[in-house]
Amino acid sequence: MNWTMFFVALAMVESTNDPTKVGDQHLEHKAYGLYQIRQPYIDDVNEMFGSRYRTEHALNKRMAERIVFLYMRRYTPAYTAVTGKPLNWEAAARMHNGGPTGWDKDSTLPHWIKMKRELMKEIDPWTNQPVN
Repeated sequence: MNWTMFFVALAMVESTNDPTKVGDQHLEHKAYGLYQIRQPYIDDVNEMFGSRYRTEHALNKRMAERIVFLYMRRYTPAYTAVTGKPLNWEAAARMHNGGPTGWDKDSTLPHWIKMKRELMKEIDPWTNQPVN
């Protein structure tokens, strides 16, 4: 799985590539940064890895990518145990959107369709941004 391509697509889908975006204003835990990470997501990572990430870390691209990667690392074994498959872009996108079992929720399909559209775009190797 190419994480660079995944993160480029995720940033476009989640925040239209705006690292300062704060979403989910109507929820108790707002979503922050390029990847729209919420505190419960971060709490899952902190619980598993003993880290101390906070929502403001989601505003930093590298830290946010680390949080997403660790989240996937936490929940991929359960996904693989149930499906017999390694983590792929669809499962990762749907887990990011819908939680640990998001890969199996109908509600995450629209998010995956958007991600797939972004992943199909040609990426400029110098800027890591879509060409078209």
